[in-house]
Amino acid sequence: MGRGIQDFEGVKILKRDSLKSPTCVYECEEDIFNDLPLKNQLALAKLLDSNVNKMFFADKIILVEGDEEVISITETAKRYAECFSHRVTIVNAGGKGNIPHLQRVLNAFNIPYTALYDMDPGNSKSAELTDKIEELVKNGPFGLCSSLPLDPDLATIVGYSESSEGKLAACISYLSNNAPNEIFCQIVCTMYELPKAGILTPG
Repeated sequence: MGRGIQDFEGVKILKRDSLKSPTCVYECEEDIFNDLPLKNQLALAKLLDSNVNKMFFADKIILVEGDEEVISITETAKRYAECFSHRVTIVNAGGKGNIPHLQRVLNAFNIPYTALYDMDPGNSKSAELTDKIEELVKNGPFGLCSSLPLDPDLATIVGYSESSEGKLAACISYLSNNAPNEIFCQIVCTMYELPKAGILTPG
């Protein structure tokens, strides 16, 4: 595929529910970003790189805010929850504010996803973003989309605290020597579950 997600109007995704089912073509026929200010559209052009373009090739996407979530989920899935699968791709949105933009693309192409984000109680801007994320989940393809808000945030749920070297370093250090809280293991297992609809299965 020579195109990127920024050229979504020319992208077509072919899917089958099973090996014996007919092939369905999914494409976006509307400008899903035309309501965004030019500043936001330019920021999206930088965000939508090859790392994000891999969304088109996964059976399911886990949308996250940043590197801490990517590391926490991957390490937990591989070492502690034992639920890791290459059929599920984690996409770093580069901040909670970018998650709704990526949801629009995923909704348009009927790509299953789970959005994981911090609640950040008391933060009015974060609360507005939460509303946007949940609205897009609700309007997504039936049965394919979900969200997992972390109250209050990832570090608390996993079990680590920010150190003098920062949250990312604290996250890596903690998971190198400790298992995450059981509740986070359960969350990770839930995120790696594939939806029953829209996934190619033998038969």
